[in-house]
Amino acid sequence: MEREAFAEQLFSSVLGYFGVLSINLGFHLGLYEAMADGEEITSGQPAERAGIAERYGWSLFECLPAGMADRPSAGTGTVMRPDTLRRYATEAGFGGFEILPIEHDSFRLYLLRP
Repeated sequence: MEREAFAEQLFSSVLGYFGVLSINLGFHLGLYEAMADGEEITSGQPAERAGIAERYGWSLFECLPAGMADRPSAGTGTVMRPDTLRRYATEAGFGGFEILPIEHDSFRLYLLRP
């Protein structure tokens, strides 16, 4: 039981560490300043005001924390490099991986084959 309690404490500490990193990154990107006036805004407006792509805000403030809450977790947000997704797909047993030739401002689309 002590090992489980230690693992739980360690996992909670790691989540806290990533939370602090997210807050620090959001501060340096200007996201908090972009929301400082307290008015009601859409999810894209802080990113627009800070001059960054909206997908980074989604990844930092929604997807990464939600993904970290599930266990086990790789701690990956929305923004993922193709090599990372390829590795995840291979580890999950997929045999084929392809980036689809569909242009989109916010998303890269993939096809995974068995």
